[in-house]
Amino acid sequence: MADVSRRSMSYTNATGAKMPDAVGTQDQAESSTTDLPQGLAFPPKDDKGEPTLGPCPGKLATLPSGSTLRQKQVAQTHYKLTPARQGDDDVAAVKEVKRGVVYVNGIFDLSLRTDMMAAEVTAAGHAFLQYDHYGRGWSGTPHKAKFNLDQHVRQLHELLEATGLTDGAGTGKSKVVLVGHSMGGCVAVHFARQHPEVVAGVILMAPAGVMQPPVPGFACVQSCMPCVIRGMLKGQKEAPPGDFYDLDKPGMAAINEWSEQWGAANKAKNGLQALACSAAAMPVASSHAAVRALGKGACAKHPFPVLLLRPEQGKDPMVVLRPRDVTVYAKALGDRFKDSVVKDAGHCFFLEKAAETHAEILAFLGSPQLL
Repeated sequence: MADVSRRSMSYTNATGAKMPDAVGTQDQAESSTTDLPQGLAFPPKDDKGEPTLGPCPGKLATLPSGSTLRQKQVAQTHYKLTPARQGDDDVAAVKEVKRGVVYVNGIFDLSLRTDMMAAEVTAAGHAFLQYDHYGRGWSGTPHKAKFNLDQHVRQLHELLEATGLTDGAGTGKSKVVLVGHSMGGCVAVHFARQHPEVVAGVILMAPAGVMQPPVPGFACVQSCMPCVIRGMLKGQKEAPPGDFYDLDKPGMAAINEWSEQWGAANKAKNGLQALACSAAAMPVASSHAAVRALGKGACAKHPFPVLLLRPEQGKDPMVVLRPRDVTVYAKALGDRFKDSVVKDAGHCFFLEKAAETHAEILAFLGSPQLL
């Protein structure tokens, strides 16, 4: 398998201007910049020396879920589709593209966190779609956004239609492979349940949905007192805690600093409204019925495989998957389910153990079980 740290990507921004290979700026004061994998860079700084998101690195789509009659400015969705047709049409049109792969972010993540993954997947001949949830990254915030399950699933469905990936444009296939991390795993499960006809397979990476509740009685608090969760998180002075298991490993201090700086830039632009409201509204620990539905009804007519990638138990404080949680997936999906553990890594193992994660993803993309 090729070394992903030696690859980089280039993009065209929303105005059509060419962006540098690495998102951000390479001329940084931090000495740890040199320890970053190629293709990653720290965010640019504002006049006060604080991290900022900088120019939009991808393209912007106007979707129905981002528009309201009362809203003067439409909330657009930022996305990157690689490889892309030359010119104004963003639909992938490279011959012999094998699959359309769609990455669904975690609760407060930026799409650029999967740039290394995009490079590896597209080098193997697949199209790769990254996007920012509403209220995160370079995507706007719709008027009176609820940041609930319906909004997240609708945004994904509308974006797939807008890019043409589920019409077979560029790949010749109308089914996509969903890769969902953390809260994005929860979104992917519910999307697959509602739209199984466009799903070829699902990869769940440390997924929320079926997990140990963050605190005892969390579901009750969500249903009865969501304002408590929103108030606690919106009052945070810092972005969510680090996602890595061992910062003493070579290169991990730099990646952690890179992650924290982009998180600070995300918070500076968007605040914590999306994080707080999603934590209060999303079924992060109560999606058991949705998982069980993947093995019956309409989903049984479209028997797509599901790969669960997760850290070893006890090394991910963000999403705690107990043996009984994994069993929910196994019982629902039978021989369509595979459980794989990434050792010595934390919640964001796709950054901490990139090569191992990419190998698992590429093996899945080559599986004869894919629809």
